[in-house]
Amino acid sequence: MIYLLSHQRLEKKFGEDNQDCFFYKMTNSDFVEWYDQLIGPGSEMYPHIEHHIYFTSDDTFEVLSEYEPRIIVSELSEQEKEDSDKDENR
Repeated sequence: MIYLLSHQRLEKKFGEDNQDCFFYKMTNSDFVEWYDQLIGPGSEMYPHIEHHIYFTSDDTFEVLSEYEPRIIVSELSEQEKEDSDKDENR
C-alpha cells in the first residue's frame, strides 16, 4: 500500500516518467548489529528499534527508529506548487 501511494503521488507531481520510491522495513538487520557496536545507547536501551530503508531515484536513506513511519498523502497548495517549481528551476 505504501508503494502504491508513493507511486501515485510521484506520478501526479512528475508525470508517468517519474522515478519510483521504495520503503522497506528490515528484519535481522546487520545495520542494527553494527549500530550496537558503537559507543552509546543501542538496542538494549531501545529494544523495539526498527531499521527502515527509503530508496528514491537519487538517494538511499537508512533510518533507525522505535516506530514505523507515518506517511501522509496530501495535496500541495498553489503556493507550495509555485515554490516547488521555482526550486526546480534554480
